Amino acid sequence: MNDTATSPASTFFELVSAWAGRAPLSLAVVSAQGRFSYAALEQRARRAAAALHAAGIGRGDRVGLLLANRIEWIDLCLGAGALGATTVPLSTWSTRSELAFLLDDAKLSLLVAQASFGERDFHADLLALKDGPGWPRAVWLLDGHGTPFTPFTPFTRFADVIEAAPTGDA
Repeated sequence: MNDTATSPASTFFELVSAWAGRAPLSLAVVSAQGRFSYAALEQRARRAAAALHAAGIGRGDRVGLLLANRIEWIDLCLGAGALGATTVPLSTWSTRSELAFLLDDAKLSLLVAQASFGERDFHADLLALKDGPGWPRAVWLLDGHGTPFTPFTPFTRFADVIEAAPTGDA
C-alpha cells in the first residue's frame, strides 16, 4: 500500500485519506446534506467500503449509482474505489427504457438508487425492470422501505467495521 503521506495518491480514496491526515478538519464537501471535513469524508468512505464489502463487492465489481448530487454519491464512489470496484454513474434523467438499456449494458453487481428524482419515479421503473436482462445481484434503494429492494441506510449498521474496510490493494 502506498504511504499517502509521502507518495502520490493512486486512487481518489487515497487522495482523500492523505488530505484527512494532513488537514483533517479542513472543509472537503459542501452539499445539501451538510458540510463535511476531510476526516469525516474519509470516515464515511470507509463505512461505505465496509458496507459494500459486506454486500460482496470487491475488486472488479461494478457499482451503479442512480443518485442525484448527494453526499451518498461521494461516499459510495470513494468506498467502491477503495475496494477496487468501479463506479458506474447512471443519469437521473434516464427514462425507463434508457435504464433498461443501461442495466443490461453496464453489468452491475450492485445498484444504489434514489426512489425518485424530480418527476422520475425510479422505484416504479426498477419494479418494472426487476429480473430483466442485466439485473444486478443486489439493489439498494434510498427511501426504499416497504419494497422488494434493500433499504439504503447511510452505513449506520457498519460503524463497527469502519477500521476493517479494505483498501484497493490486493
